[in-house]
Amino acid sequence: MVSNNEALAKLIADKKILAGGVMSGRRGGAFIMETASNEELSGLVTSLPLFPMQKVDVTPLESFEAGAAANRQSLERFKAALQ
Repeated sequence: MVSNNEALAKLIADKKILAGGVMSGRRGGAFIMETASNEELSGLVTSLPLFPMQKVDVTPLESFEAGAAANRQSLERFKAALQ
């Protein structure tokens, strides 16, 4: 059976985990993954050996540029609604 550390090391080697580490002063870890889809992300996270015994929070990120574009669109809709 593959350990959680071995599974994480493989994801790092496969360049699926871009950065991460253990949390200082408490049990837990955090990492940033790059996947082609939410489905791939879910499959990778749920394949980790300790997944059934751990609490997992996933927060999808978008680029700063995409966030800025979405904010501009929201602002334009807001301005249009005021007129």
